[in-house]
Amino acid sequence: MILEMTEAAKYLDVNSTLMMVIQKCGRSVGVAPLERLGIHSQNIQLINLTNVGRNDHSYAWALRHLGEGLTAHLSANASVFLLKDNMMLHQPEMRKCKFSEVLADLRSHGFGCFFTMQEPATDFHLVAGLGKFNLSEYKGVRHYFRAAADQRPLNKWWDSLGIMFGNRNGSSDDSASVIQVCYGGNFAVRMDNIRAVNYSLWPLLVARLARNDSIEEGHYAERTWAGLLAQSTPPARLTVCDPAHRSYPGRMCSKKS
Repeated sequence: MILEMTEAAKYLDVNSTLMMVIQKCGRSVGVAPLERLGIHSQNIQLINLTNVGRNDHSYAWALRHLGEGLTAHLSANASVFLLKDNMMLHQPEMRKCKFSEVLADLRSHGFGCFFTMQEPATDFHLVAGLGKFNLSEYKGVRHYFRAAADQRPLNKWWDSLGIMFGNRNGSSDDSASVIQVCYGGNFAVRMDNIRAVNYSLWPLLVARLARNDSIEEGHYAERTWAGLLAQSTPPARLTVCDPAHRSYPGRMCSKKS
């Protein structure tokens, strides 16, 4: 992550940048590595949270505090980067975006993801298909991993939180039924997009993602952030990918010309 922050420092005004480092594993990273990037120590906050919900719980916690009026001084076009402690690429179908690409997306539609699907696959999913996603276990975690029965698959979790994305039964050419997904857990969002989300959602997300450490709900949240925070327009001529990987139900691909 230090490599990515070194690149970010080229674009950010380090004198006005506030960096919030959320620590969950009982070990402090300290401010020294960040100071070497040129960020002043008074602009770095080290925050210790209980080790639950992984990065998605941390993001919900941060977004709750960003929406509490504590950041009223921030302009609508202020940039917020939500980054994990790594940018490892796990899926061969994806590529890592350049920082300049993320910034361009952030400026054009208020959201930028650090990973994107490689063509012909896109970052857009049919809502009705995506809502069927569930995951029974992850990296050997079984006994507490699954969400409650009334909150799985993903569309039931959305319903329990009051989240609605377009027409669940819409056709693939209905733009209201297609949403962006940012896989990998590293993205940037503009402040006005954060403020556009009903604040009451953030405390609910914090509570849901605090159930345990590695949980199914975290994978649900990963597939929800862009839908909540992006204002992206899907590319023209999309169709559901065939065959669709079980981890990407409803994934859309560009039609061949």
